[in-house]
Amino acid sequence: MILILDYGIGNLLSIERAFKKLNQKAKISNSKSDFLEASHLLLPGVGAFNFAMKNIQQRSLVDHIIKFVNSGKPVLGTCLGMQLLLSSSNEFGFNQGLNLFDGEVVSLKVLNRDKQKFTLPHIGWRKIEKNINQNNKLMKNIDNNDEFYYVHSFFCNTKKKEDNLAYCNFYENSFPCIINKKNVFGVQFHPEKSGRSGLKILKNFLDLK
Repeated sequence: MILILDYGIGNLLSIERAFKKLNQKAKISNSKSDFLEASHLLLPGVGAFNFAMKNIQQRSLVDHIIKFVNSGKPVLGTCLGMQLLLSSSNEFGFNQGLNLFDGEVVSLKVLNRDKQKFTLPHIGWRKIEKNINQNNKLMKNIDNNDEFYYVHSFFCNTKKKEDNLAYCNFYENSFPCIINKKNVFGVQFHPEKSGRSGLKILKNFLDLK
């Protein structure tokens, strides 16, 4: 069973529908028993980092998430869910994250070194650039022609570049859009809104053991 974590924020039903298209059972829940029974954990996300972490803490979910990670079972964070995996965020002030990846969530504005005119949030379909040094099961059948759908204003500034599986171009710069450390993965885009390419990512996630 795939556990879609309910922490009071996120596009839960659309992710559940995406798994149904793959003929896989997914359950929206935050109960301890479902953590124990689940084979995979997905952290969805839409909204602000501080509000999401506050909800996770108030629901006493941090320990359950960490225990699941330590079990070795696959974990995937999508969009804001990916950002929550990092050490901290400066969105609306300093906020601590789950600290599963070393790095900070920062505004895309910091990439605007040439002071180009652009608007946030970053919305739309974008291709990815795979890290040529990475050969990862989550990236099976994914190439540079696959496009994914983004809606975000902040990105994961990871400290260890070996954690980055792929990047997304943003004007003259780029940001990590797929990250991995052991059994924990994150994608900045919305796989459930990314058509066939997104379903390939979710299928690859399900195939992880």
